[in-house]
Amino acid sequence: MKWASLASPVASIKNQFDKWGLLGVNPEDFRIDSRRTVVCNQLAIATILVTQIFFWHNLLALFTTLFFLFFCSLMLGVLWLNHLKKYRTARLLFVLTILNLIYWFGVLLPVRWPETKTAFLHLQIAFASFPLLLFSLRREPWLVVGLMLYVTAQLVAFRYLDDLWNPIPPAANLSYARGMFQNHMSTVVSVLMLGLSFGFYQRMGRHAEQQGKNLLRETQKQNHQLARQDEQIQLTLRQMEVANLTLNQTLKEQAAQRAQLQHQHSEILSSISYAHRIQTALLPPDNYVKALFPHSWVFYRPRDIVSGDFYWMTATQKSIWLAVVDCTGHGVPGAFMSVMGYSLLNQIVSESPDLAPDVFLSQLDERIRHILHQQGADDESLDGMDMALCSIELRTGKLAFAGAGRPLYILGEQELHILDGERLPVGGLQYKFKAYKTKHFTLQTGDRVYLFTDGITDQFGRDEGRRRKFTPARLKDWVERQRKTSMKQQPRRFEKMFDDWQGDEDQLDDLTLFAFEWQGD
Repeated sequence: MKWASLASPVASIKNQFDKWGLLGVNPEDFRIDSRRTVVCNQLAIATILVTQIFFWHNLLALFTTLFFLFFCSLMLGVLWLNHLKKYRTARLLFVLTILNLIYWFGVLLPVRWPETKTAFLHLQIAFASFPLLLFSLRREPWLVVGLMLYVTAQLVAFRYLDDLWNPIPPAANLSYARGMFQNHMSTVVSVLMLGLSFGFYQRMGRHAEQQGKNLLRETQKQNHQLARQDEQIQLTLRQMEVANLTLNQTLKEQAAQRAQLQHQHSEILSSISYAHRIQTALLPPDNYVKALFPHSWVFYRPRDIVSGDFYWMTATQKSIWLAVVDCTGHGVPGAFMSVMGYSLLNQIVSESPDLAPDVFLSQLDERIRHILHQQGADDESLDGMDMALCSIELRTGKLAFAGAGRPLYILGEQELHILDGERLPVGGLQYKFKAYKTKHFTLQTGDRVYLFTDGITDQFGRDEGRRRKFTPARLKDWVERQRKTSMKQQPRRFEKMFDDWQGDEDQLDDLTLFAFEWQGD
């Protein structure tokens, strides 16, 4: 506990001592000159403290007080010169003050206390190393040599002046000679120690100076590397700023383009939705369909908003005309074709209501080719349509059918009848000569008729884990299994069966199926 209580004051004194030692010195300067300045400051402060302790008991004497004040003023002058960064002058003042102090004490004190003469001689020799400690022989050779000569002169004067002033009696020559020998030997030993100290200080100074140079070079190298890294970082930051500005500009442009595209998409979608309403209005209304075919249903599912498929029907005085049409393409192109096809069907039936279905298809083909300017050139449109077209006499139930790439299914009481169409489209230039044929069938009450586009049979789905088309055979099988199912239940069953079949597969084409049950006149 006793030593612990002294630790804090001692640490405080040490910190203050180190702080005073850095007076006038940059703490980050590791040169040997800076270290010499620190040593000079600390020695000056230590000398003031030691002198104060030495003269404390006799400070009331006038001479002692004046000497103490004069000496402290010189040491404070050393500190002040270091503070002003006049380091060489400060060190020279310190060395001369200490050497002269020791010399005059060695001269004066033995007058009263002769036994102290030898002690002051050795003290003088010991302090002769101060010039070597505080100055560099390589950079300040004349100053070091001058101080060493000055110290040597003091030693000689100190050693021999007393002998000149106080001659030795002849009777004491022998003892005097023995003392002289001992003193000379001590002087030789002291000079040797002085030489060793000189060599040690010089070597330590060169080693410290070399370390300082190496540290300075390493610091400069690191500073150079840091400067290059800083330049690279600044260049990278500028490049990043330019890239960031470019990116922000690009993002703004993309945002503007996205907004423009969204606006255009909204307008296009609005236009297509309006076109869908127009196309839906062209289809036969539900009440009109029920008036012509009371027991009927339709499965109509465009792939896009508007469709290339449509179904058409009209009644004349003697018969009912019915068609399910698949135009080239789907979406907007198919919708344009469907509007044209719908208009031409109405035009032909209004001009010649009693035409045979094959003649009807031929006239429709000629008019489509004329409207689309399909005259045989390579760059002309190949657009057209497939359809199943039939007319039913109201009085007899006789059905006349002509197909352009599409069949017609008739589910009778006993079997399924299939009327195949010709593999010829309406419109287009794929075939130079086209000959459609009319096929006849007499419907009986309860017979069910199915007309459909190829989007139904070409749709992909999953069968036992494998991707397959729906196929006409699968549709035939389903139709035959609905013989005892009412026409009212069939649309829900077909939609569920078809959705289960399609699963996650995308819809490939427009889908249309029209079915009715003949009730007779």
